[in-house]
Amino acid sequence: MPDEKKTGFSGIFSGLKKMVFTEDYLDAVKPEETKPAAAQQSFKNTPTSFTPNNSGIITTNVASEDMVQKIYSLLESMNKPGIDFFELWNASEAMGGVNVTNLQNAFTTLKVLGLDKNTVLNTGEAYCAELQSKLNTDIQKKRDEREAMTVTLQNEKQQLQREKQDLENKIQLLSTQLTEATTKLNHADSKYAPQIQSIEGKIQSGVNALNVVVAEIKGVLETVKANIN
Repeated sequence: MPDEKKTGFSGIFSGLKKMVFTEDYLDAVKPEETKPAAAQQSFKNTPTSFTPNNSGIITTNVASEDMVQKIYSLLESMNKPGIDFFELWNASEAMGGVNVTNLQNAFTTLKVLGLDKNTVLNTGEAYCAELQSKLNTDIQKKRDEREAMTVTLQNEKQQLQREKQDLENKIQLLSTQLTEATTKLNHADSKYAPQIQSIEGKIQSGVNALNVVVAEIKGVLETVKANIN
């Protein structure tokens, strides 16, 4: 029943294509390992749209080709011994690509080696589940890192906000002090000028008095010189 086979395989393959993963777990998988050709072609023909999120960062709703290659490499490393979903997939690709006809022909060929439809569907679903399970831990790790980074960001912003407020308060205080100092400077002359003038008057008066007394003394001395023998 070609239609049933197409539905089962497409469901598995579609599930694999639409999964979103992070890179940590995948770094251990060699990116140069070949993913299925039909899957690669399907990925290349998938349009990518870009959407700005709330933080202003541009994100895409399609994973990068390199990431998809890592996912398929990881998936291929999970291939179990025996004839199952993978062998059907690879055989249909070897026949020219994954389609109903090639899947049916590959299934007919592998059927003589013990492959049956339930095995294909069950192992395909099992590969999806195992792949998701292996990556869930890393996905959660990335989510935890994101949350921790968000908390760190908020804490740093709060700290910087406090520092900013402290600096603004200091600037305001310094501004007030500057205004007060400027006012005092502008009034310094008028504050001290009368006292300085008073002192200057006393100095001049003292000098004048001294001159009078000194002149009088000198007059007496001149009289003595001239008239006293």
